[in-house]
Amino acid sequence: MPKPLLFTARQTLFILLILGLFFLFSYHYASQINLWGDEVASILRSQGFWLDIVQDHESHLPTYFLFLKLLLRVIDVRQELFLRLLHIIPFLIGLWFGCRIIMRLFNNYYLTIFTLVNGIVLPNFIFYATNLRMYTFIFMFSMIYLELIINAKKSLTFRQGLILLFMAIGLVFTDYASLIYYLPCTAFLLIKKYYRAFWFNSLAGFLLLIWLIIDDFGDIQAILAWPVSSAKAIEFDNPGLWHFFQLFYLSFRPGLDLIYPASLPIVIAAILPGIILVIYFISVVRVFLTYNQPEVRLILFLSGFWLLVSPTGYSFTRLFLPSQLLMIGIMGVNLFSSKRRGKVILGFFLGILLIINLQQAIRPSLRLYSLIDYKQIAIDLATQAEKYQVNKILLSNNSLNLLSIEYYLKGINQDIKILRFTETTVIDSDSFIFVSHMTETGNYVDVQQLSSNYTIIGQYVELDDLSYNYLWKKRLVERTNQPYVIETYLLEL
Repeated sequence: MPKPLLFTARQTLFILLILGLFFLFSYHYASQINLWGDEVASILRSQGFWLDIVQDHESHLPTYFLFLKLLLRVIDVRQELFLRLLHIIPFLIGLWFGCRIIMRLFNNYYLTIFTLVNGIVLPNFIFYATNLRMYTFIFMFSMIYLELIINAKKSLTFRQGLILLFMAIGLVFTDYASLIYYLPCTAFLLIKKYYRAFWFNSLAGFLLLIWLIIDDFGDIQAILAWPVSSAKAIEFDNPGLWHFFQLFYLSFRPGLDLIYPASLPIVIAAILPGIILVIYFISVVRVFLTYNQPEVRLILFLSGFWLLVSPTGYSFTRLFLPSQLLMIGIMGVNLFSSKRRGKVILGFFLGILLIINLQQAIRPSLRLYSLIDYKQIAIDLATQAEKYQVNKILLSNNSLNLLSIEYYLKGINQDIKILRFTETTVIDSDSFIFVSHMTETGNYVDVQQLSSNYTIIGQYVELDDLSYNYLWKKRLVERTNQPYVIETYLLEL
């Protein structure tokens, strides 16, 4: 006798309509942005030779870049919007399987719809679904894999085992970040004594281990080196009250990442993330006490274990996108199972969260680097190089996003020589153009260090003019010594 379907035809159609809204929100967002640094880095790596892509130790598995190389053989890299739309599709698949997870665990269609409706307006979902990066695939494989895990049985058929193995391979070979979901689920199968499923699942990890040995653990070394250099950005030893408050506030990351606080009024941006986290903690306790199924306990763990990295003040949102959807689902369980007063209180704050995110989905406040029109800056630089008869452009070496300008500029004029500023950079021209980016990594280079004879020829995105709240702008301004995100100068030596 065939198993009953999770959703009726009418329910499935309604879910697909909601997923269609997510596609429209994502399309609306994608149509307003151009390539930023991380995306250009992806494209440049994918344009290398096959063997170079595999051997490049860059803290990411080569899988996505190999996929992107194949994709760019079919689609022109200049069709940025179409490429973004293709990246939305895996995210849609992940959301569909997220619905199946909630329905399978709690058997409540309205809870499933609540989770999905709140999920499609999450700012980080819309942002990462449209990124030319591997995170949309991590989300898809994580949700498919997770549904297989919670639906696993002790008497696994060979066919079911192969499906689990295939999805586990898809997950762990998408990127190393996938291990944060693969490893707990592997432990879950072992604890449940689902040995047949465990061995099929473990084959994927074994294959990854073989790859790491062949790779001489080069990528792992790059990953371990990353936090060491990045940790310098957090001023733990600064006794100032503002820095303490800033670190404390950023430690609410899981709550912060369910909204985009930069453009919200200060009071809402400061208070709402904390309230959401309190609601989440209460929800976890209630669900834990109400449901004793191991599968629900696994979901509770996966929804909140990213809190362990919150005290760093860093946003690891892109690694924990599945956890965000599970957080929404857990809070939804609490809402639907509460009595009247609890429903009113929870409904009020979760309603505010939904309204804020819906407004952002309709009229998005772009993130800082999405506000910068790198393509236009490259066009301006090419025009100015011709106007002032210079053939060298020097880029400051403190932001990955300058890759975007370099990428677009090479597509406009390949005769212009583009240099990166380092301590050993030698300028053998009487005049050149210098592009200064606000500090992200490395030391800030004041234009006067290069020459006292300079002229400002371009300024892009004034920090004081951003439509962000005071706290967010102050945080950005403290990171730089220039009033604009990007400034361009004509220098004469």
